[in-house]
Amino acid sequence: MDTVRIPTVNDTVCDTIDYAFSIEQNRTSEVSVVLSASEYVVFGSSLLVSLTLLFFGARILKPVAILSAAAAGFSFGYLVLKNGFGADCTARIASGVVLASIGAGVTACLFKVALFIIGAAAFGSIVHFVFLAVPSLHRVGNLPRMMNRSLAYYLALTVSGIAGGVLARVYQKRILRFMTSVFGGAGVSLSIYNLIMIESDPPDPWIFVTLAAILCLVGWFAQERMSRKNRARRKKRKRNRENTDDERL
Repeated sequence: MDTVRIPTVNDTVCDTIDYAFSIEQNRTSEVSVVLSASEYVVFGSSLLVSLTLLFFGARILKPVAILSAAAAGFSFGYLVLKNGFGADCTARIASGVVLASIGAGVTACLFKVALFIIGAAAFGSIVHFVFLAVPSLHRVGNLPRMMNRSLAYYLALTVSGIAGGVLARVYQKRILRFMTSVFGGAGVSLSIYNLIMIESDPPDPWIFVTLAAILCLVGWFAQERMSRKNRARRKKRKRNRENTDDERL
């Protein structure tokens, strides 16, 4: 049986990073305990982040987008040098840091463009969830398949992505609240799905699609309600200031 090495305190930084990127398939009873513990931490953290996005996403989207771009940039730079060029640890980390900095900087400077991309991703995730819950959709019309997915999937993904990006730019604030609710609801549902998978087989995917849809609506309603309350408070403060100014005159 293949053995799986568990990183220790003495492992190098790159050993630990490689371990974090790896997806372990074979588990012995000893390793399973360690992996399960780390998986609980990862998916538990994902659950907390998703809940934050669900209810406060429109307020924190920009910093989250910057951090996500930095994480994606680091992962890309690190893995390309590791798998493509076999570079040493220092070069891998340096490449990851450089691309992380570029990704974060570009996202911060071009947030409106990034907003289009986020909108496209949010609406595309809806299509992905639908096809995940109803695999028979891949067989509709006997269309060509790529990577075990039908052409209909890619067409629907493209159309919904473009529509989501355009709507995100035209109706920025409202769509921001909706998009972050979609991301948050999907994230909570997927986190719960993965937490269940650690110990047992998950229930039918429809349950998690339904849960994601319900959470999306709840989060959207909560963010809209908080937005209305904030607008009302701002208007009240403005009226109070105007009344105070009038009294002074």
